[in-house]
Amino acid sequence: MDLAAAFVLSLLGGYCFAYRWRATALDTKRADGHHVYFRAALCGSVLFVLAMGLRKLFDWCSPACLSFDAALIEYVSPALKVESGLELVSRSRRAEWIVTAIYSLLIGIGFGIFANWVTPRNWALSRGLSTLDRLLLRSYLDGAFIALTLQSGKVYVGRVADYPNPILEPVAVAFRPMFSGSRDASGQLTLTTDYESIYSVLEAGRALVGASSCANPIRFCHQWAQTSGSPAQCSWRQGG
Repeated sequence: MDLAAAFVLSLLGGYCFAYRWRATALDTKRADGHHVYFRAALCGSVLFVLAMGLRKLFDWCSPACLSFDAALIEYVSPALKVESGLELVSRSRRAEWIVTAIYSLLIGIGFGIFANWVTPRNWALSRGLSTLDRLLLRSYLDGAFIALTLQSGKVYVGRVADYPNPILEPVAVAFRPMFSGSRDASGQLTLTTDYESIYSVLEAGRALVGASSCANPIRFCHQWAQTSGSPAQCSWRQGG
C-alpha cells in the first residue's frame, strides 16, 4: 500500500513535468491514454531518483535540511499501515519513500516551468510537431510561401495567416493567398492569378473610407484554404 502511494505521487509528478515542459507537452497532449501513462511513469521514475539524490545531498550539506527531512518523515510515519513483524527501521524506510515521492511530485510541478525558461521555444515546437505542422509554423513565423494543392488540382501559393492549434489536426488553415493556379496530370504547376492587385484595391478602399472618417471601417475576413474542400475564398464587407 505504501509503495502504491509512492508510485502514484511520482506518477503525478512525471505527468505534470511531461505536460508542462514545452519539449514534451505537445506529444503528451496528443498521445493516447496508455502512451500518456507510460510517459508519465518514465518521467516519474527519473524524478524519484533525482529527488532521492537531492535529499541525500541536501541532508549532507545542510543540518537544517536534515532536521526538516527528519521531521517530515516523523510526521508521515503514523499514517503508514501497521504490519505485524515489521521492524521500526523498515517502517522508517517506507516513510522515506513517501517523502521522496512527495519531493518528486513537487519537482515535477516546478521543474517543468523552470525547464521552459532554458528551452528554446522554436526548438521545442519543431521537436514535437509533425512535418506538416512544422511547415505551417515556418510559414507563419518567417513569412515563407507554401503551396496548398486541393483535390480538384487547384493550387494556392501564399502565407499562413494564423497558426492552427497543434494539438488538433488542422481541419482548416487560415491562409493568405498571393498566387493561384492549377496542376495538370503530370504535376506541372501553372500560376494564373496574382492576388497582389486585389489586395491593393482593397487597401485603397480601406484608406479611402478611413480618410472620409467613416464610422464603420472595412473589415476583412480570413482567407480559408480547405485542405479537402472548396478553393479558398476572399471576401470583404463594410460595417459591423
